Amino acid sequence: PEHAALGRYREVGRILTGKDTATADDGVAWTYDLRDALAIPALGAFGLGADAFADVLPKARKASSMKGNPLALTDDELLGILEQAV
Repeated sequence: PEHAALGRYREVGRILTGKDTATADDGVAWTYDLRDALAIPALGAFGLGADAFADVLPKARKASSMKGNPLALTDDELLGILEQAV
């Protein structure tokens, strides 16, 4: 997909990694590495499991942080993010 915001995500990838050729995915990988280095626990450590996803998904969609997201995410995309976060 192509969206104007993706260019900004690529720029964030370059800033985070310090590499002129970095992509948005490189920026995501950098944040995962930082999370691991800081030993930040996954959401499952706080009791969130797949059984709660049906309840969490509509609440996440209504959250103010989602309204500021320049890319509209489908329920399947949100579910995938939740699955990766536990």
